[in-house]
Amino acid sequence: MNSSIFDAPLISGLLEGYQTYDAIAGLVTGGIVIVSINSFKTNLNFVEKKKMIAKSGIIAMTGLFIIYSGLIVIGAIYNKQFDSNISRTELLSALALKTLGDIGSTFLSVLVSLACFTTAVAIIVSIADFCKAYFNNYKNAYLVTTVGCCLVGIFVGQLDVNYIINLALPVLMFIYPICIVLILLNVIPEKWASKLVFRWVVFVAFIFSVPDFLGFVIPMENLETLKMIIPLANKNLGWVLPAILTFILVNIFESHNHQTKISPF
Repeated sequence: MNSSIFDAPLISGLLEGYQTYDAIAGLVTGGIVIVSINSFKTNLNFVEKKKMIAKSGIIAMTGLFIIYSGLIVIGAIYNKQFDSNISRTELLSALALKTLGDIGSTFLSVLVSLACFTTAVAIIVSIADFCKAYFNNYKNAYLVTTVGCCLVGIFVGQLDVNYIINLALPVLMFIYPICIVLILLNVIPEKWASKLVFRWVVFVAFIFSVPDFLGFVIPMENLETLKMIIPLANKNLGWVLPAILTFILVNIFESHNHQTKISPF
């Protein structure tokens, strides 16, 4: 294997991963799984439902791990054979052709179609469910929202992939930190992820992701001072350390308050 051409491969890979929408799709797909279990598995208790949700998450996580691990290995093996300015779509198609031949292109087309389809279904269903609930469970609201989202998807799908990525990236830099924080807070034990912890950590991640968003909207020179003050902001990860620090401080605060309340003195 050849070494990566990136100065910070881990950070570059994380930021590139924003464009997969996997975290966002995971959140909304998780919501669909929960709703489905509550609707069709009414005989299960809370613990059994948690186990079923955990199993579905492990299956999805294992599949993604295998796919992305394979892509990392293939990228490391063939990274000297392509120009560094090659587009993402051209690179993926060329790798499929080199590793599997003509059938690789067919497999790639099917896999990309399925990946885009599942992500689109998860996002559209979640939006439609939200609109339906917002309009007092009005069924037509679900139908109109679904049709509208599908039409927008068809229109956007006609655009160039790189144009779509460049258009979506600023928004993803703003949304993804919140998604990552929400996922991590839901994974850790409840005693460390109270409502107060959720609120403050999400709020801080939201605030410190704003410079990363603005870096794609306004000239970078206008943000140089701010980027120098916030740790890791120059890597577009300025939200990480503030979110971790907030998590620790809020837990210490809650622990101190709890001990004060139970103390007899």
